[in-house]
Amino acid sequence: MKNLILLFAAGILILSCKKETGGGHPKEVLLTEIKNDGLIENRMEYNSDNQITKIEGYNMEQTNNTAVSYVAFQYNADGQIKEYTAYGMPGNIPAQKVTVVYDSVGKLVSTSTYELGGPTPHAASFTATFYYNAKGLVSKSVSKNKEGKNTSQTNYSYYDEGHLKERQSWRAEGDVLWLSSRYTFSIPNGYHPNGMEQIRVLTGAEFIAGLHSDAINYKFYDQNGPINREYSDIMSGREYNTDGSLKQQVVTRKKVKPEGDDSSVIREYKYITQ
Repeated sequence: MKNLILLFAAGILILSCKKETGGGHPKEVLLTEIKNDGLIENRMEYNSDNQITKIEGYNMEQTNNTAVSYVAFQYNADGQIKEYTAYGMPGNIPAQKVTVVYDSVGKLVSTSTYELGGPTPHAASFTATFYYNAKGLVSKSVSKNKEGKNTSQTNYSYYDEGHLKERQSWRAEGDVLWLSSRYTFSIPNGYHPNGMEQIRVLTGAEFIAGLHSDAINYKFYDQNGPINREYSDIMSGREYNTDGSLKQQVVTRKKVKPEGDDSSVIREYKYITQ
């Protein structure tokens, strides 16, 4: 169940854009549903402070488009995510929990992940430590297992305005790191969501890039260096709501290695204003 929470990273786009009411109080446009070709992929819930509290993942089958898992978020007194837990359905079975540590100025320092269905649910199975560049953006995260040995590293680079340019994942074998994947994002040219900092850092910076990138290229490597799998997602046919939020788009997957036929889905987004 290690990747249950990270399952949402590829498809979850939690958006927030400000909208003024007649009284001058800011309201937020919040994403509540994502559909692929008419099937619900994710649904989101928020509290009265417009903080994301729940993300549901759905079975993507025409005859069984039901919720199969969800992630629930909890916040500290400063409004920061202090932990989030992934549950399997049916049964609301807790599978994985992540706790979050911040420094004295509120900057994310580390996370600890617990496998709740494993033999040692009260001991962190691995921890991740975050490092920052001169602009205050996460430049690297380093994960270690319960024995304190490095297991993986993720490096991030950005365009000048702070949107993600590239994500590199490295795996550790002994004392050696080897490149396992590289995600490259085109120059931002679409919808730019706001208010995403906590979710973006915790669950993976690339998960909102499908809104503002025209193309994303994915390369996967074997331990000896060669690419063993590659594909690209191309965004087109974008339609926007009157408030500027993305209404729908076409996502076309082009398979490079191994070669294969293109496939496309229409991705739709629904929102609430509160």
